[in-house]
Amino acid sequence: MKITQYILCISFSLTSIYLQAQIAAKVESDTIFIQASSTEKVLNLGAEHEVFENLESLPGVQLRQYGTNTLASISINGSTPNQVSSFWNGVPINNFMVGQLDLSQLHPFLIDQLSISHSPEKTTNTQIGGQLHVSSDFTVGDPSLWTVIEKGSFGHRSIGLGHSYVSNKWAFKHRILSESTDNDFEYTIPNTDVRRTNTNAASKRTAGVFQARYHLNPSNTFKSSVWLQSHDRQLPPTIVQNESTASQKDHIARGHLTWNNQNNSFQNEHSISFSKDRILYTASLSSAAILSEFDQGTLQGKVKKSTEKKEWFLAYRSSHLRADINSYETVVNENRTEVSGFFKINSSSLSWSHQLYVKARDFEQFLPGGQSTLSYITSPSLNLSLIVGRRVRWPSLNELYWRPGGQESLSPEIGWEAILEGHWTPQPNIVISSRAYHKKIDNQILWSFGDNTSFWEAYNIESVHSTGANLTTRYIGSSLEIRLSYDFNRSIFLEDLNFPKISAGDQQWYMPLHQLQHTLAYSFSHFEIRWDGQWSSSSRGINANISEYWVQDVSLTGKYSIMGIENEWNLLCNNIFDAYYEIIERRPLPGRQFILRYLIKI
Repeated sequence: MKITQYILCISFSLTSIYLQAQIAAKVESDTIFIQASSTEKVLNLGAEHEVFENLESLPGVQLRQYGTNTLASISINGSTPNQVSSFWNGVPINNFMVGQLDLSQLHPFLIDQLSISHSPEKTTNTQIGGQLHVSSDFTVGDPSLWTVIEKGSFGHRSIGLGHSYVSNKWAFKHRILSESTDNDFEYTIPNTDVRRTNTNAASKRTAGVFQARYHLNPSNTFKSSVWLQSHDRQLPPTIVQNESTASQKDHIARGHLTWNNQNNSFQNEHSISFSKDRILYTASLSSAAILSEFDQGTLQGKVKKSTEKKEWFLAYRSSHLRADINSYETVVNENRTEVSGFFKINSSSLSWSHQLYVKARDFEQFLPGGQSTLSYITSPSLNLSLIVGRRVRWPSLNELYWRPGGQESLSPEIGWEAILEGHWTPQPNIVISSRAYHKKIDNQILWSFGDNTSFWEAYNIESVHSTGANLTTRYIGSSLEIRLSYDFNRSIFLEDLNFPKISAGDQQWYMPLHQLQHTLAYSFSHFEIRWDGQWSSSSRGINANISEYWVQDVSLTGKYSIMGIENEWNLLCNNIFDAYYEIIERRPLPGRQFILRYLIKI
């Protein structure tokens, strides 16, 4: 799904987006490589693709965009965004205040890899909705200096600068970005002839990622990363509002230091990280601002031993959370810890792994969980995998402490899930992937009006069931690429709700039952032309239902070299047929939009 109002476009400094379906031992993971080493088996999806669209093209993934400049989040296999764990370079980045990661804060210029995973091999998988991994790292072939310039419709303009240096001992990689957009697109209010301009919608972002790596000796390596970002954004009116003067300022600081040690017996990785989110929200010019500050410090580590036939590890993660928010009655401090053990046994055609974990809240409440994975390689071209797990989620701080509406008596969510996957490669350039899943979530937390209240409040409902399937077919030829994908997701409530009005058996909000995606790309000489599209069926909203939509994009890319300096340009037209569409009701997204990018890489 194109979330075009953020113009989160892959810059040409990132050369290409790659999608790799993880098969064999890691059949349960799906990865997008924005940069990749030459040794990785990758499928080129083209530099013009956006992070959000590619995430939603992965099996079982759906995205939610609450209009221009507002919250963007991810759902996996019928989960809610709060049930997805997000990590940057292996350290947690979910905002525990709201319980999820705001994807609008991710710009592709600052990251190298995205992946969706249900496996505990990368990090402990204890969350109900799977994991989103974001990586900013050193990659083979990084240029020493690069810059990308963008100019597009609705006042979009950006410039990114990157620099990298690698020696035997030291490596550095720095990226800085400046981006702004007016988002002043026009749209027609549904079922009327009224044309309106999207007002109070400007956005300005300044960000940088700074990284260093030091090889002390062949066994010990230290890495550090810092992410700094300032994002000022106006919040436009919905289609039922005449105007808006609301705005929000987000300031983010994240950093971590990691030590890796490898010897003949064990592999050790330990890290310490810190993040600070500061959000200043102003509802109107005459109202007082709401200031929210959230700090998270995390200590985590893993001790691992692996051989050709066996693998095991012990892992720990302990996070201290501190929230100072106007709408809380007090400053909140909590500790959330998890300890897990994992082992895996491999044979020539079969692998079995099992994970057990315990999650603790303030070392007073404890929840156990686990997951088993059985992978079977029937032939070099066919791989099957079965995943069964019990996962848990503590309530977010808002769900517990927000006033009014938070409930400190909330129970944690408990989820049971089974996933069956298959990957078939009938020809070297043809891959057919399928996935089926069923998930049962008890005590799912929802916000709605209480029976005797006039405000939204959080409470547990009895159970939610999600059943779905995905089928994806890809053909990659020397000059032609074709991809077709279909998603089915039936995610239903098992009890009646008063407001919003829901009957048992109704689909969850903002989860379309059917989705289709397609890609057709043709390369010739130094050029590539590409056509992408996505169709989504109608879905249930809280105030009104969301109509089905079909959005299509085309692009033309050219590459050339002058005196050893690489140059690339890209002309992109998003939503070429100017379709009106919403993901969240009453919040329009941009129509036809043009973007021109130019990269110089030394």
